[in-house]
Amino acid sequence: GDKVAADPFTRGKGQDTMTWEELGEPLIDTVLKPGELLYMPSGFPHTTDTVEAPETSVHLTLGVDTHVWDLNYACMRLSALRRAGQNPLLEGTFDVNKLTEDKWHALHEPLPVGFTG
Repeated sequence: GDKVAADPFTRGKGQDTMTWEELGEPLIDTVLKPGELLYMPSGFPHTTDTVEAPETSVHLTLGVDTHVWDLNYACMRLSALRRAGQNPLLEGTFDVNKLTEDKWHALHEPLPVGFTG
């Protein structure tokens, strides 16, 4: 597929692989001490490794995939327009990945906690 137009939240997952060239230079290259953790925001491709083979290492991912569960402005907008019988096209296309980067990120912001309350 076209990796340039791919949903950035799906890059490096499933059958999609990323080369070292695509990853580029690391933003963080660190060794964590016992008891430490590193928060990695959603959508940031990353790799992990253990530096001391006999030691146990855990790589745990916790998260709510707001884009998978339609908990973002893009999905809320689409649902509202469809319910109102309006045209849901974005700038003449269904493909939100063809929007400018700033518009794409604005539409994929998670909805605020308590937005239904």
